[in-house]
Order: sequence, then C-alpha cells, then structure tokens
Amino acid sequence: MALSTSFALESDRITTDVIMVPLFPYLAVRYGVGDVPTTVINGRPAAVGALDEDAYLTAVLAQA
Repeated sequence: MALSTSFALESDRITTDVIMVPLFPYLAVRYGVGDVPTTVINGRPAAVGALDEDAYLTAVLAQA
C-alpha cells in the first residue's frame, strides 16, 4: 500500500485505492484477488505480495 500511495503522490497519472477485501469481497472476485496485498492495474492483477520498491516498479511498468 505504501508504495502505490507514494507512486500516486509523485504522478497525477496514477491513482490508488485501498480496498478491504473482507468488507468488499465482490471486488476481490471481480479483480481476481486471492492474496493480499495485490496491486491491480487496468483491471488486472499486476503484483502480488509485499515487494521491494524495485520489484514493485518493474511490475507496474510491465503493465503500463
């Protein structure tokens, strides 16, 4: 969560939302989220698990 928020603060082209899966399970189903944390980009899971900044950036750029 902290990395996605940091990226969003650095660029107006990035937005971030944090969804609590127990409160919104239909969103987990909609986006195919099975593990937490999961980063969804353009409707597709892009990064699963706690990643370091380099790995997270690589995953994000792969979806851009």
